[in-house]
Amino acid sequence: MNPNEPHNDDKEIIVHDEEVEQLKQGLPKTMFLNKIELLKYQGFWYLFDTNMLKSILMFQRHFQARDTDLIVASFPKTGTTWLKSILYSVVNRFKHPIKQSPLFSNHPHELVCRLEYDIYGDAFEYPRPHHLNELPSPRLFHTHLPYMTLPESIKVSGCRILYITRNPLDTLVSMMYFAMKPLKELAGEDIELPSIEDYFEDFCEGKFINEGSHITPKESW
Repeated sequence: MNPNEPHNDDKEIIVHDEEVEQLKQGLPKTMFLNKIELLKYQGFWYLFDTNMLKSILMFQRHFQARDTDLIVASFPKTGTTWLKSILYSVVNRFKHPIKQSPLFSNHPHELVCRLEYDIYGDAFEYPRPHHLNELPSPRLFHTHLPYMTLPESIKVSGCRILYITRNPLDTLVSMMYFAMKPLKELAGEDIELPSIEDYFEDFCEGKFINEGSHITPKESW
């Protein structure tokens, strides 16, 4: 089976491209570093990308949280991978001998999956949405979405959210270097890379290849 095709059990949660395209037409738009088109959904900037918006919509509409869920929440480049590793190690400390920890053979992103893109998108073959009910508790997840945009089931459940943040200056520098690779992929290798002054302006306005402002999500938590 093609991992990019929906499983039969996932078809009932599919958001159709026509709906996403219609939604995109009515959303505010801007440019990231004057090169990459972004759109604003529920107050935050995202790539002008149908699959990305579709994944977020499916996650918001269909994810059912458990009281035992543990969710890492973060702005990009603030220590997400580090916190995922710690969380996975603590929760599974009695399941594996230290020398046989899955962290030695798997990236933390594969062990603590991002809900809106990895699970409800097509980043991984497992877990898919139809696998969620079979996962043992506590389930470990991650999201980059701000609190106000999360599914209602998370907000009303007793699940635990672990939010990590970082000094804004360190985040700015790390985010700038991290963004250069996808920027080249999207705009071409021969583009003139932005200065840190240009990047700082977009950073403060919440314009990113990833989502949202560094300040607004932190205030919401």
